[in-house]
Amino acid sequence: MIDRTYQTLFVDNMYNALLEKGNTAGVCPTGGGKTYIMARLVQKVGGKIAVLQSSIELVKQNMRKFRDVIPGLHMSLYTAEAKSWRGDVTFAMAQTLARNLSSIPKLDMLLVDECHHIVAPGYLKIVEAVKDKNPDCMIAGVTATPARGDGKGLRAVFDNCCAQISLHSLISMGFLVRPRTFVCTLGGTDEKLASLRKTRSGEYDMHEAAEVLDLAVHNEAVVREWRKLAGDRKTIVFCSTVEHARHVLEAFLAQGVRAALVTGEMPAGERKALLERFDKVDAANGVQVLVNVAVLTEGYDSQPVSCVVLLRPCSQKSTMLQMIGRGLRVVDPALYPGVVKKDCIVLDFGRSLVTHGDLESKVRLDDKPKTCPECGAEIPRGVMECPICGHAFKAPARGAGGDPDGEDGPEAVSNVAMEEVDLLNASPFRWCDLFGSGKVMLASGFEAWSAVCSADGENWLALGKLKGEGTLRRLAVGERIPALAAADDFLRMNESDDAAKKNRRWLNDACTEKQWGHLQRLGYGQGSMLAFTKYSAACTLNFFWNRGLIEREVLHV
Repeated sequence: MIDRTYQTLFVDNMYNALLEKGNTAGVCPTGGGKTYIMARLVQKVGGKIAVLQSSIELVKQNMRKFRDVIPGLHMSLYTAEAKSWRGDVTFAMAQTLARNLSSIPKLDMLLVDECHHIVAPGYLKIVEAVKDKNPDCMIAGVTATPARGDGKGLRAVFDNCCAQISLHSLISMGFLVRPRTFVCTLGGTDEKLASLRKTRSGEYDMHEAAEVLDLAVHNEAVVREWRKLAGDRKTIVFCSTVEHARHVLEAFLAQGVRAALVTGEMPAGERKALLERFDKVDAANGVQVLVNVAVLTEGYDSQPVSCVVLLRPCSQKSTMLQMIGRGLRVVDPALYPGVVKKDCIVLDFGRSLVTHGDLESKVRLDDKPKTCPECGAEIPRGVMECPICGHAFKAPARGAGGDPDGEDGPEAVSNVAMEEVDLLNASPFRWCDLFGSGKVMLASGFEAWSAVCSADGENWLALGKLKGEGTLRRLAVGERIPALAAADDFLRMNESDDAAKKNRRWLNDACTEKQWGHLQRLGYGQGSMLAFTKYSAACTLNFFWNRGLIEREVLHV
């Protein structure tokens, strides 16, 4: 496992805030490595720690990831089935722990996953009990979406948000695919959806929403539009009510689509089996469309998902982002051979994108802090909505010295080239453009090399090769920036020594006589000799010695 630069900075910010303030929250979008960040924070803090989750799926997911990140970590479970504090780190279900407060031992840190739940009564009781046992216990939380549907702020527990990475930044760095959003208007629904009443929780009344959206003619239109724009994609559909979901399922099945419904009442074993079928690549026997209400909003990941259908309105941007986030993960070709994912299509039939205007503004992790005028929390300067209380900051006017990365639509996601340069500059390896076209980029180490190639400039392939291996590894297939990110990750994982990294002087030395002899045999003339360094020669030779394997892979993208 490797630390990406933004993850290392995120963990450092959280750790420093905990030492200074005793509490802190961090905001990391779905797909940004939230669990990985939590594991690294646990490793840095040490001591007796409890990790608090809201569902058994999150408990299991977190345990698996922590085990990968920190091999040999002594872990225990506190759930309805198993109640133990024997581990250095205990993964606890919030609902179970709230009923067994007297069991909580003296903790050094309470780490809350999906920490927007922390002001719920059960969570507040847990925090109080933890502090009773140890007033100096640090409280940390991480979430993708700090805003709550009921409008409650997190100030009761957190007085600062030390770190926030934006969805836009992760997309621009190649760690998430880009969303392609379509606002789809069903006849006569716009005005009705705009005037929906809100419940006490702050969310739109989903039964009223279903009365507007759940008509046979609408459900048939949804399937028709889905076929036009995303008919070959793995899809998750979010509906307003369970009855609405059943009717939407029937509409998909009537058109011969392999669809299934997952509900909260479904037995755990049956739900697990269905989700595994959906996650499979097998087109003949798998499920292509998964219909649900709110079951898959948090804590569910399936990399092949490349379409999200919103058949419900979202009064809170956080809910919308959670749902869209289900389709933004990049695909690992080793886990899903043959799956190519370049983007995620979002079909919004509930006006959520109209309501909120965008997905988010860009935020930098290294922003200097500012103080929220509403709740007094310390937050990163680039944040336009306080993660602690929800206060919305007014975006500076453009063209008048304002922030170019404010909340205004397309401009916030247009500067991809600059982010790509940042990605290459941030890499510890030197990437060589072998032919000056940008279509073959290669970086070499002592234990591995990696290449990013394209035959047409549109479809990109990341390849890696370890020393002593005879075959190439497919690392990513899709757009250029995610391919570069995957290739760079591969080198980071397999080059533990920094001798081959770009800060080493020898990389600029003239190529050796032996290297030049090989290059001459490849057809390079005497005039080319001065153009090669030891490093660029090594990259060029690695390409030509493996050219047949590389071209074969590129031709099968």
